[in-house]
Amino acid sequence: AAPGAPPPTPPPFFPHAWDAAELGYLDTHFSDAAGSKGGTLQYMIDTVWIITAALLCFFLQAGFGLLEAGALRAKNAKNIMLKNLMDACIGGLVYYCFGYAICYGGGAPPPGLPPP
Repeated sequence: AAPGAPPPTPPPFFPHAWDAAELGYLDTHFSDAAGSKGGTLQYMIDTVWIITAALLCFFLQAGFGLLEAGALRAKNAKNIMLKNLMDACIGGLVYYCFGYAICYGGGAPPPGLPPP
């Protein structure tokens, strides 16, 4: 390289480097925690991680149901699976009512409810 020339740019970390047009498209279709359009890439990654972690928790619930059903007699398998289904449903409702405020602050209601 010639003296005084800028150093060459290193290759991107990801094999597919996102250009400004793609990021602009994503930024206009996601909103950040405050509800303003144009969320950051970090907010998008955080959202995907939260959804992935929630799905893993629900699959764990199904796995526990299968584990418990396998340890019992066949006539009790339906009861155990219903118990695990109700456990997941009640857990989701409790999170919606109380856990959302603990995770994201108590200032805003959960999604779908009108503001106080």
